[in-house]
Amino acid sequence: QGSYFGPFLVRMKTVLLILGFALVFVVSCREPVKNFVLKVKLHQLTPEAIFDKDKVQDVIFDAEELDIDSLKTKSRKLFLTGIDFYKNKKDPIGGIRYFNQSILVFPEAKTYYEYGNALTDAGLGELDLKNAVSAFEVADRLDFKPKSMISYGKARADYALSKLNELNDDKKAMYLNDAVSEMKDAFTFGFSDTTLLSNDSRFKGIYEEGHFKLMIAQVKVNKLVKNDNLF
Repeated sequence: QGSYFGPFLVRMKTVLLILGFALVFVVSCREPVKNFVLKVKLHQLTPEAIFDKDKVQDVIFDAEELDIDSLKTKSRKLFLTGIDFYKNKKDPIGGIRYFNQSILVFPEAKTYYEYGNALTDAGLGELDLKNAVSAFEVADRLDFKPKSMISYGKARADYALSKLNELNDDKKAMYLNDAVSEMKDAFTFGFSDTTLLSNDSRFKGIYEEGHFKLMIAQVKVNKLVKNDNLF
């Protein structure tokens, strides 16, 4: 029996040894495994689309879905720098620059709101004041609160537009009507800070406008009627 199984065992060991070497060779010759990572391309807001409400919402949707915290953090730092220039240093143009950069990184309602205010206070031309109105409209789409301050901001920009010397009388009248209409909306949405309105340099002279006086009278009457209905 020893003489029969001996050569068989030797042959089996030889076969197993050969198979072992072959396996090592195959494994060593295989290409390294590549890990493929799916990269999702975010919608990128461009300077040309900064007031495009639909594209702004697309960017926000992407960022919320992917939880891009780093973008939000960078955007907020730029926003705070803009606030420092605009509010503390009394430099609205410096604020505009940083608000613009903040929005391009990640758009937020409060940034658009302050962007609109800074554009209005910078004392620039018709295009910038119209952009201020657009900024408030985007802030409104992004659900900025209180809504009354959106209407107040748009009224400020429209009234500033009505005072531009380079515009003809028809355009001035159009912007004035828009300003009065927006202020009426502001009161409707709960605005009540008449001291702010009286001291706002952008509204200098508005109390002398006939349309504004009529609007204020209507608001007072509506308030009285509303209060009477409460009892």
